[in-house]
Amino acid sequence: MDERNKDEEQDVKKKKYIVPEEIELEEGVEFRRVYDWLPYTYWRILRVMKELGWDMIQIWQGYKANRRPGYCEKYRIVEHETGRVIREEVTIYQIQKAFAYAEIPLEDKQTEKYQREKLLIAAGEKEKWKQHPANEKVWNPAAKEFYMKYVKEDPPDGEPETEETKPE
Repeated sequence: MDERNKDEEQDVKKKKYIVPEEIELEEGVEFRRVYDWLPYTYWRILRVMKELGWDMIQIWQGYKANRRPGYCEKYRIVEHETGRVIREEVTIYQIQKAFAYAEIPLEDKQTEKYQREKLLIAAGEKEKWKQHPANEKVWNPAAKEFYMKYVKEDPPDGEPETEETKPE
């Protein structure tokens, strides 16, 4: 660094900005806060993409890719209906910046519902989710319907029906 640069740096430090106590604005003009980035969650991003009719497809970066320093998952943004690629190799950070620039709300009804449930649980007004006992089957209704097509109803209590014991 030479002497000339030192003088320039000192001049910058000496400058003081005077901020007026009141700012007068014309009628109808108002301040608006614009963010460069907002902390959208992965799930919020997926909901916004669904509203826009887009899909976010993760790009395979190789085995053990996430072990290198600076790794960031990349996605391909595709139109759901046509399959047309909108943007190639986008990171979550870039998507968050784009959504903030477009002023997409950070929270929606789904987020508010989840936060409300967390508050009710913390206040003791709602029970936490309880795990089902291991021996109790929990069926997905569609899976149960599909499964039951191919399985006969259990025989009544007593002896199981076989070809030998089947009444004629």
